Amino acid sequence: MIQEEIYCRGCRRMVVALVADGTSLTCPFCGVGLNRDRSYDVFISYARPDEKTALRLAALLDGAGVRYWLDVKDLGLDSSFIGEIAKVLSNSKVLLLLVSPRMVDRQWVEAEVSFAMRTKCLILPLMLEEFDLPINLQLALGTKIIRKFYQPSSESQDRELVRFVYEELQKYTVPLTPPPSCQSITAAPLVPKPLKGVVEGESPFMGPRPFEGGMSHLFFGRDSEVLELLGLMRKSRVLLLYAPSGAGKSSLLNTRFQEVLQGQGVQVLNGIRVGTPLPENVDRFKVKNIYAFSVISQLDKRDVDHSTRRLRDCLQAMRQEGRPRIILFDQFEEIFTQHADRFDERVPFIQDLIGALTDDPLLTVLFAIRQEYLAYMFEFRKLFPAELPMLDYALRRMGVNEAKEAILGPASTYAIFDSDVVDEIIKQLNIMRVIGPHGELVEKPGPNIELVHLQIVCEQLWASLESGIKRITKTELARAAGNGKRFEDFVQNALNVFFEKVLDEVSRHNETEKKMIQFGLMSFITASSTRTMVQRGKYKTGRLPNRIVEKLEGRHLIRREERGGQQWFELSHDSLADPVSKQRAQDPELNKLLFAADLLDKVLDKAKVDSSDTLKNYFGEHREILAECKRFQSQAQSLLEEEELEFLFRASLRSGIEQLEWSEQLWKHYPESHVRVLKNALSYYSPSVSEVARTVRKHAMELLGKIGERADKDLLSMLVEVALKDEDANVRQAATLSLVRLDQQELYLKAISALSQLETQAVAMEALARIRITIDGQTERTRFDEVFAGIPSMFKGKIRARARWIRLKERWPAIPITFFTVATFAAIAAAPFKVIPGGFGWSVTQYLKVAPMDTFNMPNAFMGFLQGTIAAVIWAGGIAIALMIYHEVFQSEQTKKSILSPIGTIVAGATGGLCASLVVVLGVLFWFNPMGIVGMGWRIPIEGSEVLPPNGGAVKALEDAFVNTRYGWVHLFSGTGLGIGMGMMLNAIRSSSAWNEFFDRQHVINSFTEARQFAWVIMKIALKKVWIMLVVLGAAASVAALVPNTELSELPKYKAMVNANLVNLIKGLIGDCSTQAFGAYFGIVGMLLATVALRYGINIEPRKNRI
Repeated sequence: MIQEEIYCRGCRRMVVALVADGTSLTCPFCGVGLNRDRSYDVFISYARPDEKTALRLAALLDGAGVRYWLDVKDLGLDSSFIGEIAKVLSNSKVLLLLVSPRMVDRQWVEAEVSFAMRTKCLILPLMLEEFDLPINLQLALGTKIIRKFYQPSSESQDRELVRFVYEELQKYTVPLTPPPSCQSITAAPLVPKPLKGVVEGESPFMGPRPFEGGMSHLFFGRDSEVLELLGLMRKSRVLLLYAPSGAGKSSLLNTRFQEVLQGQGVQVLNGIRVGTPLPENVDRFKVKNIYAFSVISQLDKRDVDHSTRRLRDCLQAMRQEGRPRIILFDQFEEIFTQHADRFDERVPFIQDLIGALTDDPLLTVLFAIRQEYLAYMFEFRKLFPAELPMLDYALRRMGVNEAKEAILGPASTYAIFDSDVVDEIIKQLNIMRVIGPHGELVEKPGPNIELVHLQIVCEQLWASLESGIKRITKTELARAAGNGKRFEDFVQNALNVFFEKVLDEVSRHNETEKKMIQFGLMSFITASSTRTMVQRGKYKTGRLPNRIVEKLEGRHLIRREERGGQQWFELSHDSLADPVSKQRAQDPELNKLLFAADLLDKVLDKAKVDSSDTLKNYFGEHREILAECKRFQSQAQSLLEEEELEFLFRASLRSGIEQLEWSEQLWKHYPESHVRVLKNALSYYSPSVSEVARTVRKHAMELLGKIGERADKDLLSMLVEVALKDEDANVRQAATLSLVRLDQQELYLKAISALSQLETQAVAMEALARIRITIDGQTERTRFDEVFAGIPSMFKGKIRARARWIRLKERWPAIPITFFTVATFAAIAAAPFKVIPGGFGWSVTQYLKVAPMDTFNMPNAFMGFLQGTIAAVIWAGGIAIALMIYHEVFQSEQTKKSILSPIGTIVAGATGGLCASLVVVLGVLFWFNPMGIVGMGWRIPIEGSEVLPPNGGAVKALEDAFVNTRYGWVHLFSGTGLGIGMGMMLNAIRSSSAWNEFFDRQHVINSFTEARQFAWVIMKIALKKVWIMLVVLGAAASVAALVPNTELSELPKYKAMVNANLVNLIKGLIGDCSTQAFGAYFGIVGMLLATVALRYGINIEPRKNRI
């Protein structure tokens, strides 16, 4: 084993290594493989006409002990020219380039320079004479030292030249004491500079961040590409750089390429994008060319209107005479992916740019796009004239050697990697998985390595290293992977780990907030999973709150740009679009939310187009969108943008669906928009869609009463105005209902104040009457009762009267519905029941079979059924009408409920019973057979006649019934008692907890089965209170039994009045009152069932035909 001095490409210096035969060498400092082939200090590159100068320089270097290579002296006859030059350049420290007019356009000189840059060989240009250096050489050699005007005949310049070469070589070697004479400058072995070691919190790797200007010292592996690009610039002023995602095209342009150009005085307009969204304060319809506007806004930061400016004019105005400049269009694929609705402006934009190139011969443009969009550039390529051909340059992802440089280079001042460590990292970064011949998953080396993936892996690896480490071995790889895990998994999952780590840190492991961030990041990628820019809003950026955006930016998941005075954000790199888009597949709920949001955005865009790009006065129904987006309401954080929430709120105001829920969502996140939409809805009048406008105003009125404290003073003032003045009665009614719900004294007083003005007195009376109606329907007392007490009496009476008239006018349909239900239930129950007493003649309106009147009106079951039906309809139906009129027109729910309260129910029942009894009595007197009436004892027969009553018409009949026989009072007493009993029974039922619990939990009646079930429950509730009616009715019947004159039938002249005795009267009362009670019980059941149906509705579908 011997000690040998060998040049290291990684360290860029000579190192001393122990060499044993048959072993491969690696640098002990950086881990790069060492080549023991003969190395040279200087490779002399020249044009053939300058051969004499090259030979003289070779002699000078040789005399100084500098190892050089010159083709005419060292290239063997049997050597492969290309192979030998490549081998020598690979083992040379310096390329000494003789620059003269004669080397311009020399292909081999250009090739040698290009290869030297690719292999990291130091280039020392030496100008032999003064001339205008071509632009491609200026760009390629911009950062190199130009040694000018070497004259071979001058000894002083000879010595200066040797010193110059020596000093440049010394930068890559240990400082040496210059030899007194021309001894080899590499005679002593090189000792590496001391390493800093790993420093906690300080990383030489960029992770997901793109390389930016000033970071060339960290950017390795792309020098040859820079040179090749610069070479293309000499051939054309229109370049197209295309690369796959993650190849590092932006980083290349931001660092080495830009640095070289700026070193030569070129003005670099870097990072220009054509697809930035428009600022919120710009009217998109006034922008002449949206792509030119985007570019001009980035070039010209002044606060002026760029809507109609041409890019050609803007560049001409910015032109600096004699100074070359270049525009670097980054992510130029945005011209195809952004502003798709303005596709017809793409070609005019390119033509505008061509005009700028024509005006300025020192202007160059470079388009950087992702390679999958290369074919789309064809339509633009053919627009450029022949003198401005578009030249393509394909930037590939890094190969293995370039990747090694990208790993070793940035870390070289901190620590060195063992060669097997670098090989392992490269191996895992370069693995691709493919399907084998038998369907199995096979791993094989890939064609290249993605720069961002490499940077993230290295950054995570570096973060896992212990502070102070100067040598990185496989032990550190194992530690980075974690216990029981493979390093290959660490590499393969690096992007996802980084993504998840940032999300966890920002959300602080809150799953709800994490989902919100995941969903919000969707707005940073397009439908084709490419990244896009999002403008920062007042509260949110895209779908993300600004506080989250700032945290994501601080962790380099997204980055910020200032454009046109606005802040824009995008993912830090194209590669991060993949983990964002993967969320769709991994989280089904997130995918549903995204589907709903995408659908919402499409409908929203169409709505904006239909309404001139504004949502003002737009109230589309969109029930299907509201249904799809309902799942957003369950999210603790808003996942929707302001305009989306506004759209949904407007749709809910039109449809009436979940308007309170969408109101809460918009108010919680965007209170100003919430107020704006409600004001728009309250003032929405449109003759063309008047019905829609009324519906929107009505729903907005209803909502105001529910949102309470969220309604500001302006909205509340509008509420009172609408309640007083709106043209639609339904809207006014909704407004008054909201006034009651809000129950604010100042609002009531504002409405009452309108009574003092003649022009508003009528509408104020109407509004206050409706408020009175609403208050009467509530159980709790309100502030309105206090305010109402202070209204002048003349207005107070009119308001009450108006309220009762409105209640009757609007609720009268409930009366016939209730009458029909009650009469049906009562008749169905009473008619069969009356068959039994009717068959035995136990009725006040029937008489026993006694000669000689056996052919008239004799007792029978049919008469009992008929009388039971008629009596049920008249008594139960009549009393029900009276009770319903009181309930719908007069009753206040604030009245305390008990058997005796409200007293109005009892009065109404008594009134209804009395009126129904009068109908029955008059029917008996004027419809029944006269002979039967005499037999029942209701009328006195003609004196001397056994059958016929006297003539005298109606007056005489009434006199007989109410004065002479007094049988007419029987039904008046019993009927009135029945009404009082039904009223008291109804009070008792409505005040019971059993009824209130049953009533509150009911719903729409959907079938006859449900109606039957409801009726059965009501029957059981009513059965517990039926005793009240029986007691009252029994008392009324007892009084009724004492009123008739039952002694007339004992007189011989009145023997035709066969039933007119006390026994038959009692039998008749028992039969009639029991029938009344039975029918009344079922009538109350029908009334209560009708109340449920009127409150909750009926929705019974017709029976379907069956085959």
